[in-house]
Amino acid sequence: MRSLRPLPGVTVLLLLAGHPLRSHAQQSTTGTRCEADSVREHVCAVDDSLGAALVRADTATLARLYADDLLSTNYRGVRSTKAVLLNAIAAGRLRFDSLKVLQRGIDVRGDTAVVAERMYQVITGPEGRHPPEADYRRTYVRSGTQWRLVAAVIGRRSP
Repeated sequence: MRSLRPLPGVTVLLLLAGHPLRSHAQQSTTGTRCEADSVREHVCAVDDSLGAALVRADTATLARLYADDLLSTNYRGVRSTKAVLLNAIAAGRLRFDSLKVLQRGIDVRGDTAVVAERMYQVITGPEGRHPPEADYRRTYVRSGTQWRLVAAVIGRRSP
């Protein structure tokens, strides 16, 4: 397995339970399949559920997967909260027609997981069509047995 590496074009500062990310500290899966330990497999399944719910515009599932204090930043730097995203999806102002994971890495530290993905996407938002390829960083936090999305940063793919 390969270490989680930052994807070009996106800079994110993440504080994980007081520990900085170190490439040698945790291994991650790379690619679209999650063949790692059971925790990473579970986080991968949650992340796949999130993508499927976005494509279906399933706001009930998204409401369960999004933490109440979710902060998402899109490729233009626009920040959105859980309520803003759910309302935009429900109203059809934000549509996810297709999401395909091209590459994925997962880093887990206790109750925090960071998913780094390169995605092919067909998304239309209030600002128009999103770029067809993007780099995603999603941070999930476990509460009890549930993993919830607390932060997402989407960056435009560099050529």
